[in-house]
Amino acid sequence: MKLTKLRKRKKYIVHYSVSSQVTGAGQGIGRELAIGYASLGATVVCWDINKEINEQTVDEIKKISESSVYGYRCDVSDKDEVFKTAEKVRKEVGDVTILVNNAGIAPIQTFENYNTDEISKVINVNFMAHYWASIMFI
Repeated sequence: MKLTKLRKRKKYIVHYSVSSQVTGAGQGIGRELAIGYASLGATVVCWDINKEINEQTVDEIKKISESSVYGYRCDVSDKDEVFKTAEKVRKEVGDVTILVNNAGIAPIQTFENYNTDEISKVINVNFMAHYWASIMFI
């Protein structure tokens, strides 16, 4: 942490080293958030189930920012994978100060056409994954 004293007002600005982690960083809002945090100077940790598109986000950040960026393939619907990936992030990156639980799925079909596995996947990605990631980083 670094303190900067402002001359006229005698106030201090605190500069923190910020590390943000974004789930679903491969595309859409998650991708834009990851790029946005990098543009503000944060270290960015990108998670996505799709390794290829996640790497595209990481590469884009490297082109436009000097921020550190890390990419991890993680299926957030799998509790064990979330826990293992979170531990890997802690060892390789350190503490995460901003957690953006962005990953989500929305299969489009009528309710009666869902099967139990599909409903479980939706619940795990859209609800449980947020809880699992939160308890690992907060």
